[in-house]
Amino acid sequence: LDFYDAIIIHSYAKVVAGRDEYGQMVEEKYEYNNKEDNFTLYKERALNFLKDEFPNEIRKYNKIFNKPIWITEWNLQMSKTTGNTTLQSLFVANYLLDLLTNKTYNNINLTTYHNLGGRDYSGSIFMSKGEEVEKRNTFHVFTMLAELFDEVKELEIKKVEKNDLFEYSIHINNKLKYIYYVNWSSKKSSVLYEINDFAYVSLFGQSLYDTDLVILKETHNRRDKASYLEIKPYSITLISALDHE
Repeated sequence: LDFYDAIIIHSYAKVVAGRDEYGQMVEEKYEYNNKEDNFTLYKERALNFLKDEFPNEIRKYNKIFNKPIWITEWNLQMSKTTGNTTLQSLFVANYLLDLLTNKTYNNINLTTYHNLGGRDYSGSIFMSKGEEVEKRNTFHVFTMLAELFDEVKELEIKKVEKNDLFEYSIHINNKLKYIYYVNWSSKKSSVLYEINDFAYVSLFGQSLYDTDLVILKETHNRRDKASYLEIKPYSITLISALDHE
C-alpha cells in the first residue's frame, strides 16, 4: 500500500524495571536499595537507548517502508521514579539534539513530545495544580532548545562525544552560532572558548534524581581572562554567540 502519508510510531525509553502500559509504568521495581545505584543503572539504559536501540529501530522501519516517519508520542518511559528529574531532562535534550544530527533520522519529519500539559507527574511540560499551572523541568529544556527551532535557515550541526559529555556545535551561514553541552557525568568538564562573546545558560541538578534543578545565566566576553568554560555535572548548557554590529 502506498496511499498513506507516513508511518506513525511511539517512542519511549524504558529504564525502570516493572510493567508498563501505553508508555506509562503501572508497576515499578527497584533493583538496588539506594537511589544512586538505581539512577546510575537508569542512566546506562537511557544512553543505550539513545545510542543503539532507537537508531536500530528507525533503521528497521526505513528498510521496510519508504515513507516519512511521524513520532506522535515520545518521552522517557513515564514513571513516578524518573518524572521531573535531572535524568529526564538530560534524556529530552539528548533525544532532540540527536534527531537533528544523526542521518539515520532524516526520514523523521514530525515529533510530538508527550505530554504538553496534564495532571500526570512524569510526562508533562506543564502540570495543573488546582487553578495554577506549574512548569516542569522539561519546560526549561524545551526553552533552551527553542533557539534551534526558531531558526528558518538550514543548520549545520556537528556532534562530538567524550565519555558522558555530548557537544553539539551549530553553524548558520558558516558561522558558529550555538553550542550545546549535555553532561551526564557526575564530574564537571572544562571546555575551550570557541566564541568570544556569548550568552551562557545552564540547567543542572545535584544528582540524576534531583527534581529541584537550577538555571544559571551569564554573559561572557573578550575581557574574560579564562580560556576555559566550566560545564557543570548533570547539566544541559547552551552557549549562544552574541551578535555585534
